[in-house]
Amino acid sequence: MRIAVYGGSFSPPHVGHAMVASWVRWTGQADQVWLLPVFRHAFEGIHSKTLAPFDERLRWCEALATDLGDGVAVCDVERDLPSPSFTITTLLHLRAAYPQHDFRLLVGADVLPQVPQWRDWSRIEAEFSPIVVGR
Repeated sequence: MRIAVYGGSFSPPHVGHAMVASWVRWTGQADQVWLLPVFRHAFEGIHSKTLAPFDERLRWCEALATDLGDGVAVCDVERDLPSPSFTITTLLHLRAAYPQHDFRLLVGADVLPQVPQWRDWSRIEAEFSPIVVGR
């Protein structure tokens, strides 16, 4: 199965997140979209974003996934991974834990100026074929 991993703070999830997840499904770019709230942001202290507690953001994502229906699920894997969360670590963990799936990273175009600061962005591009959605 083709899984689009849609990570983010989701503090809170909003209609834009719903539209992106739905669009990826409607266009057939993935069989499922996994909403994956970050446990602790890798850029914490650099960005002024304050996160609601993880369990609260997880519940919000679960409510959104329920509203969107089949093909959208929630993954809480970052709760158990080393913190802070790096995208490459999460993607490699998911691939090892679910070898039957093909994982792609789903991001908004607004993050593209930041990717030089990401850990192993070139590996993410090479191994997880990012789906970039305009904003």
